[in-house]
Amino acid sequence: MNALAITDIPTITMEPSWDEWCEYGRSLKQHEARLTTHIRDFRFIVARWYEYGVEHWRRPAERIAREIGFDPETIQNWAWTARHTEKLRANGGDGLEYEHYRLLAAVRDPEQQRALAERAKRDGLSGAQLRREIKRIKSGDASPRGDSDAVRTVRYSAIERLIDDLCAEAERLLASGDPIAQAQADVKLDCAARLRAALGER
Repeated sequence: MNALAITDIPTITMEPSWDEWCEYGRSLKQHEARLTTHIRDFRFIVARWYEYGVEHWRRPAERIAREIGFDPETIQNWAWTARHTEKLRANGGDGLEYEHYRLLAAVRDPEQQRALAERAKRDGLSGAQLRREIKRIKSGDASPRGDSDAVRTVRYSAIERLIDDLCAEAERLLASGDPIAQAQADVKLDCAARLRAALGER
């Protein structure tokens, strides 16, 4: 995890201790408004912070992130976007906003993704304009598909509703303050995360 040299934000070692990791997350949240304005990759920084914690400490890290004020579902979406645009950003994605990356993350062909990114920068496309361009390209894709777009849309919508229901139920359980209910909430959040990851890989 790269150090972040920002006033009032503590630097973090390559392998932070539990206390360092927690303090770094609190600082990110405390200065979120300012950092979002001045650091283009702020969402990806938070996503790396969260993924490191979950990888090393799992449930306790998830709980701390919620207590700090970060929404795990939102961070997981940021992380998904980061993973699927990593090469694009490494090869010079400057000039693009998070919304551009979020849309480009769904483009599976690396060359097509790169071409769209270059056009978005060259022509100054907004997120809405890039979305229309991606939709136009996909609508002209004549490659064979196992399911129709309509069928896939219905299936995806059902899974997304299930994810929303799981997260809502988990939040209700967490609000109870009961240890058993919190353990049940962890299971539901884990299921929601797995479903979201599976949905993103399709």
